[in-house]
Amino acid sequence: MATTGNTNNQTKYFSSGSISLKSIRDTFGGNNNSISFSKYYRKTDRDITTAQFGTESSGHFVPDASENDTVATSGTISFSDFRGEGDDGVIKDYIVTQTGANSKYLLSDGASTTWNDNLSRNVPKTGRISGRVFSTTQGNGASNGNYNHSSHAALRFAAEAYNLDIDIDSDTSSDPGNANNSNNGPRGVFGVGGNVGRTGGTAASIVQNSNRSGTSAIINVNLGNGRLFAGGGGGRNGNAGNSGNSGNSGNKASCNFLSSNNFPVHNGSGLNFRGNSACNNTSAFCASQNIGGVGGNVIAGNCSGSRNRSRCRNSKGGNRSRGESICFGTINKSCTFSHNFSGNSAPGGNAGNGGNAGTGARGQGSQNISVNDGKTSGNSGNSGNSGSCSNCNSISGYSVSQSGGNCGNSGNSGNSGNSGTRGGFYGQASAGAGGFAVFSNTKSQVKVNSSSKAKGGLTNVTT
Repeated sequence: MATTGNTNNQTKYFSSGSISLKSIRDTFGGNNNSISFSKYYRKTDRDITTAQFGTESSGHFVPDASENDTVATSGTISFSDFRGEGDDGVIKDYIVTQTGANSKYLLSDGASTTWNDNLSRNVPKTGRISGRVFSTTQGNGASNGNYNHSSHAALRFAAEAYNLDIDIDSDTSSDPGNANNSNNGPRGVFGVGGNVGRTGGTAASIVQNSNRSGTSAIINVNLGNGRLFAGGGGGRNGNAGNSGNSGNSGNKASCNFLSSNNFPVHNGSGLNFRGNSACNNTSAFCASQNIGGVGGNVIAGNCSGSRNRSRCRNSKGGNRSRGESICFGTINKSCTFSHNFSGNSAPGGNAGNGGNAGTGARGQGSQNISVNDGKTSGNSGNSGNSGSCSNCNSISGYSVSQSGGNCGNSGNSGNSGNSGTRGGFYGQASAGAGGFAVFSNTKSQVKVNSSSKAKGGLTNVTT
């Protein structure tokens, strides 16, 4: 952890050299014309404010600190009191400085070491953020009410503290030129940019665990020119494109083939015709015919063969007489059948699928600076298929003719998917809510100074 703190990193007084009342006055403040040693008792009242120390009107000069425990609070007081613990000197303020890069930095961590148990004492204290503090932990939903501020904010503080200032010391309030998480990233405090549809992360969660209401219990967050940037809300995914319409079906084709059947109708016995003309009746003796499961209707019947005798008389020595079968010649009949059936179906083409939706962008934050980071366009929809045409099934041994019948129409193309939307700028909403610049538990105990420079909401704080 890139933190400069603990008692060895503070400005110490009187660890060596001579000590005089004047030198004590010059260090801790007081009236130049009237110096009283009794003024320099250590004051332990937690309600004494930073502004009151060192002023003649308040009468408070030496603050309470672990380093100052050797200084008497009443009774006998001596110069040697100001040598401090282990003759290491006394302090009048306490400073902890963060440098480098830290994820979810807990400023109140190491209260007994980093702060030397001074958080709950009245010594004026400063927690200075001089490096980069960030978070990459996302919230669970679109609302920042679902964000765990105390655990996932970039900068975290939770302790009982008095006369504490937190200074955001990053040199400039301008937007950074990059947002990576390395030691070379921009200085300041950065909440995470929300993923698609999620809330942006909180920059700072400041919790005062004291139940005191006085000025000394107010934690001051001083922005100056520092960056305190909450994460922007994540963008929204686009909608998928609608599918196209299927093509209309075509009409079925009309199909036809002819067949024939030849058979004798008289060959000396049976049916008797005096001539072909009597036999040529179209349907007579043709019956019906089914080819390949397709029935046929007779359309022609033609007879041919030996001409029948016009007369047949008994003759001497003969036995033929008119009307007998033997008097008629051989006749064959040829029947022609027409077979009609419908062609197969002609479905329309399938509809084209709609294009895929574009992806929304992350919100601006600790891991990215572009509100379009991750944004993609929707894909084009697919083209519809061509429709099928009706045709006639073949009939083995026969020539099938086709007439009429339309092809089905092609299916329409699907619509393109919509692009995803951009993410929110630092602390601003998109599909997800913008993050908080500062979130606190009790409004009266946290104050943000130069609050206009913060990016993001300020919740439960005064300005």
